[in-house]
Amino acid sequence: MEYLEEEDEERYKKQFSTFIKAGITSDKVEDMYTEAHEAIRENPAAQLAEKKGKPAKPYRRLVALNKKQRLNKIKDAKAAFEASQ
Repeated sequence: MEYLEEEDEERYKKQFSTFIKAGITSDKVEDMYTEAHEAIRENPAAQLAEKKGKPAKPYRRLVALNKKQRLNKIKDAKAAFEASQ
């Protein structure tokens, strides 16, 4: 990170833009990871993060119909169509 900051400032800004926005410099990166590892050692159970945005729409699986049910469905649809005419 330090090398890239000294050699190619444009590439550094592009690659570490999130760190720059958060105010994390090359000096703070090692501390950040050390703290993360300590927290993991204290409590190794996975911590679920809150999801942002709309909740996912539940998937609705169609129920397979047997031949008799399909024929009845077609018959009902025909009857409904003829009744609307």
